Amino acid sequence: MSRLAHTILGSTAVLLLAVPSSAKAPAGIALPKGTQLLAGYQGHDPLKLKPEEQVAYLILWSIHSLEKRCHEELDHYCKLDELVRGVPGKDKRIIGLKVDPARDPNYRYAIDTTSDYKTSAEPRRAGLAGFLDDQTTMGGIYYNPNGAATRKDTELTSNGWGVGPGAEGGDYQR
Repeated sequence: MSRLAHTILGSTAVLLLAVPSSAKAPAGIALPKGTQLLAGYQGHDPLKLKPEEQVAYLILWSIHSLEKRCHEELDHYCKLDELVRGVPGKDKRIIGLKVDPARDPNYRYAIDTTSDYKTSAEPRRAGLAGFLDDQTTMGGIYYNPNGAATRKDTELTSNGWGVGPGAEGGDYQR
């Protein structure tokens, strides 16, 4: 099992990609083959994310990584349609998603780029967790097991995060 973990503020939260798994979110976007996510933060048992939630988290994580590239290479944060379409970076490599989040029947994704950026993955139905990546106040990724996430919910990235095996953003970045 591979793991790349970042440590922030002296604590470690871990997001692991483990092999094997044939988990698939119902219809829409499949979890990358052989991928199973486990998220956790120090002092707590790992979160048990449903396949649909794993897809949402990986999409959000991919957007997070791509927004860093947009800001560094293009001097602005990208809108969701730009990431779906793909935009050339300074080195002409495409900055974009491999999947269109609009195809996810389980989540609604939005990016607000008015001040830094804020990305949300809001569940379309009850029983799914919500995620919020709020960089407007140098925040992190927030998790709410009962629906849409806000900055008042559990902050996963304030303690750190990791994605493996060795590829930042999982399999949703071009």
